[in-house]
Amino acid sequence: MEKIFYEKSKLGFKFLGVPKKGENSTTLFILVKAGAINETPENFGTAHFLEHMFSKGTTSAKSSLDLSRRIDKIGGDYNAGTSFEYTIYHVTVPSEKIKFGIFDLADKLKNSLFPKEELEKEKGVILEEFRMYLDDPKSRIDDFMNEVVFGKNTGLGHNITGTEKTILEMTREKLVKFFEENYQNENTLVGAIGKFNPEKTLKFFEEIFGGFEKKNYKKLEKKKGGKSFLEEKLLKPKISILSDKKTEQAHFILSFRTIGKNDPDKFVLKVLANFLGGTMSSRLFVRLREKLGICYYTYAHSKKYKDIGVFEISAGTDKSRFLKSLQGVISEIQKIKNGQISKKDLSIAKSNLIGRLKLLSDNSEYIWNLYAGQYIFEDEKIYSTKEMISEIKKVSFDDLVRVANKIFTKENSYFSVTHDQILEEEIEKVLKF
Repeated sequence: MEKIFYEKSKLGFKFLGVPKKGENSTTLFILVKAGAINETPENFGTAHFLEHMFSKGTTSAKSSLDLSRRIDKIGGDYNAGTSFEYTIYHVTVPSEKIKFGIFDLADKLKNSLFPKEELEKEKGVILEEFRMYLDDPKSRIDDFMNEVVFGKNTGLGHNITGTEKTILEMTREKLVKFFEENYQNENTLVGAIGKFNPEKTLKFFEEIFGGFEKKNYKKLEKKKGGKSFLEEKLLKPKISILSDKKTEQAHFILSFRTIGKNDPDKFVLKVLANFLGGTMSSRLFVRLREKLGICYYTYAHSKKYKDIGVFEISAGTDKSRFLKSLQGVISEIQKIKNGQISKKDLSIAKSNLIGRLKLLSDNSEYIWNLYAGQYIFEDEKIYSTKEMISEIKKVSFDDLVRVANKIFTKENSYFSVTHDQILEEEIEKVLKF
């Protein structure tokens, strides 16, 4: 298993290193704990827009082409991504080019010009990205489900790219304000995975990157942005139907709220999701695809954020067979609640998770993200992959039944579907727990 090097820099940021033997490359990261959850309805999409603008020109490389050529010249690869809770920037370079890789990241994040002409052009790019997802029913139902579960105007309940209005109204001033409020040393985790010397690499980060130490930055507040999610109590399933577009298929998601990253049952939820809809031998796949032949895809997974989580079951089917598919999902949920779980299937679900974790341990980016997601939230226990495997092994038959009965209730169920020929009353008759 991997060895972890973790240290808080004297400059305020944190360093996470995962040295791996036998590699010729190094992936360098800068992760800032600022994402869509830090936004308010007036500036939805700012974190994502800002991520795009870091590639549009700096004081030393005046254009996006100059920046691309700079990293292409050494055979490197740069990428970035925005999530609800953080934004990550990373570059993979030959191991002898570590200092250059850190310079490239530092230059983008500290010396970007945010030219107005590039900002206007990028509005068109991001708008097309937004519309692309709107045209994909499966992607659209994912975003819509976030609105249903968390509330449309909350940090977790909106599309990460924003809305058409907020994208078109984006300004340089809004980007700079978000940057100055959130991109600060105490909010930042840097690091590396691959071939590198941890002590030397931390020193390079301190010398070259140095963190975000401008004197005019506002003091970092404990909580930025609006509400993370809407707190509500349900008496019955909350049902929402997307019927504004005609589609051939019904894509649906059945969701249940859970606690979040510090949930003591997080490994039970992981096993439950895998048992129910995580493999080709899982309950839902066998029932809906192999036996009934009414779904191409169906899966279950558990998502965890800082203060809340959600357990989701998804499927796509012909509209005429939608209710039959939903009945199949409810039937499998009820079986688990009643303790109808074969030891063989439970063993496969657990060993599959363990095997996948071992395989993914060879993926540098995955492993660094796995640890970064824990270290960025310091009040959470840090699990090594070895400890994760140990926790998965502990999950029992009784654990699955207990957790299933705790979360799979009508007072904790949210449902959304793309369907232009269905009534809420028809769905409500099937959603019986």
